[in-house]
Amino acid sequence: MNQCIALALAAAALSTAAPLATMMDATQPASLRNQACLELRGAASPEAIAAFRSGLDDAAVRTCAATNLAKAGAVSALTEALESEQPPVRAAAARELGALARPDLLPILAKAARDPDLLAATNALEGLKNYPAGVADATLAALARSGGMIGTLALDRLVDLASPAAAPVARQLLAAGELSDQLAGVKALGELGDSTDIERLKPIAEKDRETVSGGARGFGLMPAFSMARAARTAIARIEQRQPPSLHRLQPLHAGRNQE
Repeated sequence: MNQCIALALAAAALSTAAPLATMMDATQPASLRNQACLELRGAASPEAIAAFRSGLDDAAVRTCAATNLAKAGAVSALTEALESEQPPVRAAAARELGALARPDLLPILAKAARDPDLLAATNALEGLKNYPAGVADATLAALARSGGMIGTLALDRLVDLASPAAAPVARQLLAAGELSDQLAGVKALGELGDSTDIERLKPIAEKDRETVSGGARGFGLMPAFSMARAARTAIARIEQRQPPSLHRLQPLHAGRNQE
């Protein structure tokens, strides 16, 4: 019996040796190297995991190698990769750790989502989207309260999940210093707020602000918007869901030109 096991292990080692060599051979075409990497999916020997970790540092096979590490359950290797000096390596590792959707990895992903590099941070946030409703809500809420692009993405995910954590965070963001964070809060309340939020939104809706441009806010990745219009839209959506009896919005600036 022991001899049979030994022979089986030897055969398995031989079956992975050639693909490992091909995957790690930088002189081979990327397509051939990735084909070899795919053949190794499911391999979890120490040699395979070490090769996949090395593959993370190679752009040609990085995506496949990262997925193979996740499939092998190589959490330690992926976590170690989060300390890499290369943002694309950190991004790939964070994405695949999130794909495991393990609750014990939430603190690691929360830290990764605060990575100073936007590519790495957004991939960590994408990883958090693999968790079902109720599992990562507290982590997403903490990120959302921090504001910024990652905060907006985290709040959007809470809204998608119809999480009870979304509206309280959105209310906090209404008092944020950054207009982009306020806008995220307004939009979230439009989706999940209740009639009591109409009173919070009224002052914003009644301020007939001029359209704010992305450049003026130092947030060039967002288009220009009107905060007042966004608040009026949010109020209308709340009223559609639960028509208020005591919080009905009065006509705003009746003499104003139609937008």
